[in-house]
Amino acid sequence: MFRPPVRAKGLLKRGVVIGQTAVDDASLFPFFDRAGHVKMLMLVSEHSDEIVFIDCESGTASAWPWRRICLNVEGAEAFEPARPDTIERACRLWHFDPWWVLGEPRYAGHWAVPHLKQTNFVGKTEREVFSVMYRGDLSRISWVVLADHGGQAKHWRADLLPSDHPPALPTVATKGHARHARGWRLAPVWQGKLKR
Repeated sequence: MFRPPVRAKGLLKRGVVIGQTAVDDASLFPFFDRAGHVKMLMLVSEHSDEIVFIDCESGTASAWPWRRICLNVEGAEAFEPARPDTIERACRLWHFDPWWVLGEPRYAGHWAVPHLKQTNFVGKTEREVFSVMYRGDLSRISWVVLADHGGQAKHWRADLLPSDHPPALPTVATKGHARHARGWRLAPVWQGKLKR
């Protein structure tokens, strides 16, 4: 069945269904390699400072512009709070966030934010990328909209990214990560903000 591509902006502040659990006002950020293949998703909620990652090999996604985003994943191990090993994997990938959601006050002081900021390719490319569109199953980038092409969509090309990986910070492990990882659990993830 054909699913239209989903703009990156269409993944902000949306309802997300994870199995039988619904999360309102959640935002998804696909993390992708140079070829545009999505390897993991970052999930954040308007109601929490938690940062959760979803392994894309553990399930499927369905994103329609006018419906809730559905994530069908296998088991709680598919969900990973922002831990040093998770962030190290994310730091080998790129994501697109021109709104810089992790710069919002609720994430101030979160140990993972400086690392994740390095993976945001906005402003690090020779040609300004105005928007990104993903396949409806969020498996890869389909199109980009370049500012110098007057809003026309172009197929994704690896040369749109900077030539090197996101620059690594000295170390990912910090004493502050325990505060965020210790309290995380699958249900409820966002302190009673989930609706069943």
